[in-house]
Amino acid sequence: MGPIFLLGSPRSGTTLLRLLLTAHPDIVIAPESSFLTWFIGTYGDWQASDCESPRRDQFVTDLMGARKFSTWGISATEIDEAIRETLPTTYAELVAIPYERYSAKIGKPGARWGDKNNVHMDFVDPIADLFPDCVFLHIVRDVRDCFVSGQDIRSQGSDSPFTPQLETDPAEFARGWDEQNQNVVRCLNEFPSSRWARIRYEDLVESPQRTLEPVLAEWGMAWSPAMLNFHEANRAQNLEPTETSDWKRLVSEPVTDSRVGRYRTALSDADITALNAAGHTTLDQFGYFDEPLDSQN
Repeated sequence: MGPIFLLGSPRSGTTLLRLLLTAHPDIVIAPESSFLTWFIGTYGDWQASDCESPRRDQFVTDLMGARKFSTWGISATEIDEAIRETLPTTYAELVAIPYERYSAKIGKPGARWGDKNNVHMDFVDPIADLFPDCVFLHIVRDVRDCFVSGQDIRSQGSDSPFTPQLETDPAEFARGWDEQNQNVVRCLNEFPSSRWARIRYEDLVESPQRTLEPVLAEWGMAWSPAMLNFHEANRAQNLEPTETSDWKRLVSEPVTDSRVGRYRTALSDADITALNAAGHTTLDQFGYFDEPLDSQN
């Protein structure tokens, strides 16, 4: 079974989805770090001989310096030893090592590993080429609630160097959201249906089991009741790094649908109009308009 790649725009529930899946006994979706795609240009031609060359040391150094990788709690020595032991012959085998080490670190060696990154919405094809047996799970959330969630981050404040810097203009925010999601739609439509699935955040928080059970079945895996206790696993093992927990506090609590539709009272009519207009393609495609667009402006 190949790796699992979670795709979703910022504030779309990707962290919730990551932790739900990581609570499954046979799945580990690592914390966010985009080294996989960042390093393709430098190490994409990796071969067996590189395992005993200065290139190994350089890869380990680059990995340690990759943004957010420090939150995984894996040392340079661990990665270096793993390369020496497994002797990866391709870049795909090389870059799998950090994910496998993270799985072992949280007590699930041999689990099916996965990745969650907003930036990977722009790299679907390269990832699919790199891992021909991988699967993608695309999560979509109402852009109007995504925008409200972004406002929450700014109002809460954080000293973390990893605090997201999100677009503050509603039209620009929705335009980026729409473009990213439409890009993913186009890419995934080129693949067999067995290689991808799509869910809505609103359905996920209403019923995680009903939403994820068919996805897991397509992957040849069964739903696990342990997934509903993701918040307990998160608190016990710090699955969501403390460096990013300031704006992800809800993932330490059970699933709630209390965030659905907040935009109706949190945003001005002007902001809603701008979000509707700029994000209308994806909003309409995934059923976020209860009535025609014109009557909402």
